[in-house]
Amino acid sequence: MHYDNLLLIIIIKNIGLLLMQRLIIQILSVLLIMVSCVPSVHEGTGMDAGKQEIEKQAKRMAETDSLDYFIRQHARNNYALSIAYKIKGKKLRDESRFRDALNAHNKGLEYALAAQDTNEIIQAYNNIGTNFRRMGILDEASNNHYNALRYCENWSDTISETAKKNKVVSLNGIGNIHLTLGNAEIAMQAFGKALEGEKELGSYLGQAINYANIGSILETKGETAKAYIYYQESMKFNRLAQSNLGIALCHNHLGRMAEKHKNWKEALEHYQSSSQLMEENSDRWHWLEAHIAIARVYLLQNLRGKAEPYIERSEQEALNIHSPEHLSEIYRLKSLACQQAGNFKEAISHYEKSLAYTDSVMNEKNKNNTLNLQMKYERNKAQKTVNVARNAYRTEQKSKNTILIGSVLFAILAVTIILLLLYIQRIRLRTNRQLKRTIQMRSTFFTNITHEFRTPLTVVIGLAEQLKKQELGKKDVDDYLDTIIRQSRSLLGLVNQLLDAAKSAPGMEQQKWVHADIVSYIRLVLDGYRCYLNAKHIQLIFTTQVQTLQADYIPEYINKILQNVLGNAIKFAPKEGMIQVHLGTASDKQLILQITDNGQGISKEELPYIFDAFYQGANSKNNMGTGIGLAFVKQMVESMNGSITADNSKEGGAEFTIRIPLQNPKAHIEIRVEESEPALSSLPENDEKPAEACDITVIDEEPLENANPLILIVEDNQDVSFYIHKLVEGKYRIRHAHNGCEALNVCNENMPDLIITDLMMPEMDGYTLCQNIRSSQTLNHIPIIITTAKSEETDRLKGIQVGAEAYLLKPFNADELLLQIENILNQRRILREKYSKALCEGNTGNVELRPADRDFLNNLTEFIHQHLAEKALNAEMVADKFCVSKSQLNRKIRAITNYSTTAYILLIRMEKAKRLLASTEQPIGEIAMNCGFEDTSYFTRVFKQLFSTTPSLFRKTPQ
Repeated sequence: MHYDNLLLIIIIKNIGLLLMQRLIIQILSVLLIMVSCVPSVHEGTGMDAGKQEIEKQAKRMAETDSLDYFIRQHARNNYALSIAYKIKGKKLRDESRFRDALNAHNKGLEYALAAQDTNEIIQAYNNIGTNFRRMGILDEASNNHYNALRYCENWSDTISETAKKNKVVSLNGIGNIHLTLGNAEIAMQAFGKALEGEKELGSYLGQAINYANIGSILETKGETAKAYIYYQESMKFNRLAQSNLGIALCHNHLGRMAEKHKNWKEALEHYQSSSQLMEENSDRWHWLEAHIAIARVYLLQNLRGKAEPYIERSEQEALNIHSPEHLSEIYRLKSLACQQAGNFKEAISHYEKSLAYTDSVMNEKNKNNTLNLQMKYERNKAQKTVNVARNAYRTEQKSKNTILIGSVLFAILAVTIILLLLYIQRIRLRTNRQLKRTIQMRSTFFTNITHEFRTPLTVVIGLAEQLKKQELGKKDVDDYLDTIIRQSRSLLGLVNQLLDAAKSAPGMEQQKWVHADIVSYIRLVLDGYRCYLNAKHIQLIFTTQVQTLQADYIPEYINKILQNVLGNAIKFAPKEGMIQVHLGTASDKQLILQITDNGQGISKEELPYIFDAFYQGANSKNNMGTGIGLAFVKQMVESMNGSITADNSKEGGAEFTIRIPLQNPKAHIEIRVEESEPALSSLPENDEKPAEACDITVIDEEPLENANPLILIVEDNQDVSFYIHKLVEGKYRIRHAHNGCEALNVCNENMPDLIITDLMMPEMDGYTLCQNIRSSQTLNHIPIIITTAKSEETDRLKGIQVGAEAYLLKPFNADELLLQIENILNQRRILREKYSKALCEGNTGNVELRPADRDFLNNLTEFIHQHLAEKALNAEMVADKFCVSKSQLNRKIRAITNYSTTAYILLIRMEKAKRLLASTEQPIGEIAMNCGFEDTSYFTRVFKQLFSTTPSLFRKTPQ
């Protein structure tokens, strides 16, 4: 901000002088404009011989640096002095001494007004406008160029080359101002008129300038193809005019086009050509544009070392010529360079300087003043013939301006208040979202931790109650005790994990650091998991850049970090999966540990929150777990001055990268050791175990007709599944599934009589399983009992809503579970018997069935009636119609009616035959044919067997 203050001081020091000069100039301008419509003796179609000689003499003096002598020599000649100060100002401007040039041109304007020479007045205004434009003071620049244009239009000479050239210069200046402010349409109109004027004059240089300006507008509007054509035209006319400055500027334009298309090589060639052409030129303004562009291209290629010399030199030159436009871009590039170097504090400082200089160049005041001046010019042009009403118009315009300013201020205040309110509302919404997210995460955490506690407690309490009955053999007692010990250790591990997470917080327990070979320690820790991973058919690969590496670390933290990250990888690794652990070092003396799996990976939306406490991702095995594992890992890594990041590997799967400094200033090492024995801990005991790693075996029995009811146990926890199995074995046949997907497959193959399911399971949870069962026409009759640790009333209601007959909370009472099973199966048996009896008696409408069962039987019965006369009607035909296997259909119908499919079809045939015998006079043989019997004698035997009478006697018996 030091440079901003310096620039402000310089402006304030000159403002008094500028105000005095402007006051004198405005007074003289008003007097001259009032008479400017009248031809003057000085307003010919060109310059007389005396004036031409004076101008030639002044130019010769300027070439020999004797212009001050010329001024003293013509001290009483106003016209000569206006010429001298005009030439002096141009020379100073070419040297980028804009304030000195401004003072010279202001003096030239005073003498031109005194000499009443319209041509010199117009040129003076245009020169002053150009100076202000180079200084970034756009409102003053606009004012002077519009003054020049007003003189051009009021001047009686409109056909001479001098008059046309003056007008073209004015239009060109106005166009450049609007181009800077982003008013593309106004700028395009001005440059278009200027180009037409230059073509009339046949000026190569003028045409080159305006072609380039129009190209800039087209480039801004995104019409790059047209812009390129205009830049090429500009280059052609600059070469015809032999203007090195113009050629250099065209190189700048073409370089900028190449830069936008990221053609860095071509862009650098153009910018460097421009810089070389202008290196010896005194015009440092345009030289800066090329120099800054070279630095910018290098930075865009991350070549900070090559860019910095150009930035430093450009900064010094821009400060020398007091150019806020260039300083704004220079400090923006310095900010970008600091960002690439990782120096964000300096980057912010430079960015603030860039914004300050930008505000000084392009602010709302400049834009409004420019537009107001344009409006004023247009009104003056339309009313230049009404000179009598000029004073009244000015008074009215002043009033309008006052109202406009007041309205603008009011609008700014209103917009500010609205934006402030919107900002406050946005902050409140963001806070509310964060609060809701925190509450949701805490709720999920407590729900999951409750499940983690209730599941082992269910096993421990249930098995303890079974042991208390003392009716078990020694092997069962040993199995029960092993299971109780395993689940108790699981509970202890969970409690220890919660305590460790609290201890690892800043300011908690002081841990013991060691300085030892961390490669050997990590290899020792990983070896402790190999047996477990082999049993799960997961390959563990450990690679290292170095065989030994001495580092400061906390052994307990390293062990727990690996335990949690490996546990996470195992949870999501597929069957026959692979986990890779790679240990390496970085040039900044850091240890880098990468753990990669080939699982499903982490979604981009979840990556920012993966290390938040209690956070559970959408893919986290149906939100199982506590949500504190990775947060705990991050705390431990940061406690060792390290960092941890998560991403997805190129091959798929998650990748965790841990960085820890080899020498840690936080380490307080009392004893230096070479090896450290890790306190190896297994993965959580309640984790799903592979069959080879578990002593508990459950043998599925093949279903037998008319055997005990078949129960399907759906439970991902092996110990809970074992416990329920032991409760119901002997009295029922049993099948097992570890999740909802497996359960659906078992149901389709074996059609169980009852399902006992948990809710929180991988792949498919209990709710989804219930919904799939109830939506299946084949399986929707099967009763379901839910056993879960989710104790909320909403969870229980949801379980009943999806079709569960009972909802038992873990740890459940074994007797209650057995009673629920028995009652449900008895109710279904009684219902089947009632329906079977009613079917034989022909009054099934009196039996209340479940809606799904009633709909199924209605559809089945309707299909049988439609094909009753067909001899081919059998179980296979019905099964094909309902898109199920014969055995599935048979079990489904038997579960509802207590009859097989064939028996059910026969009963329907007999029921129809009985109705026909009672209500029609058709012959018995015809009735038999209509009911699908080709053999009348067979029909009679079946009828007699079912109804204890022959068809002929039944017809004779009153009904």
